[in-house]
Amino acid sequence: MESSQIRVSFVEDEEERHIFIPRLHMDPDTIVQRLSRRFSQRSLACGRSNGAQEKPETVSIVEDIMATPVITVGLDEEAGDMMDLMKAHRIRHLAVVENDRLRGIVSDRDILEITSPFIGKAAERKADLDTQRSKAHQFMTREVVTIEPSASLCLASTMMDAHRIHCLPVVEKEALVGIITSTDLLAALCVIDPSYQ
Repeated sequence: MESSQIRVSFVEDEEERHIFIPRLHMDPDTIVQRLSRRFSQRSLACGRSNGAQEKPETVSIVEDIMATPVITVGLDEEAGDMMDLMKAHRIRHLAVVENDRLRGIVSDRDILEITSPFIGKAAERKADLDTQRSKAHQFMTREVVTIEPSASLCLASTMMDAHRIHCLPVVEKEALVGIITSTDLLAALCVIDPSYQ
């Protein structure tokens, strides 16, 4: 049975330590890539230590774990194409931009809500296929809650909980610089256990 956690190992003060991260939908290489924004790249390895002696820093702010660059779409992007884009990049949210400015957010749930359940089935009609042609501006969330890259992960978590959302576009001086999701926050909840065998 596959473990629900992934072990990431590093060496600190000549002692091997391990970080246990929820497996979720991310592969080990993606987790290492995100965590290594603050941890030393040479200190991290999936399931093993490479003998590096550098002390990793603490992951504590949004910039440490946000995804960048952000996968974006235009206002007229069609629902079917957006779903294909999400599947290709293994993501659940797309930022909708116009002239490099954030205008909205579309989630996979948003697309599923406006897409006919009869697509690909015997009862499929032209009207069902037309639901895949809905434009981003027709159903996106326009009042987007954003966060700054220097904000704490605690604040990000609080904002997501308060607004009942699963992603926060990261904006700095009105420019979209990243995106952080509830999955990213869960992956950042690391438990260091030096006694792991």
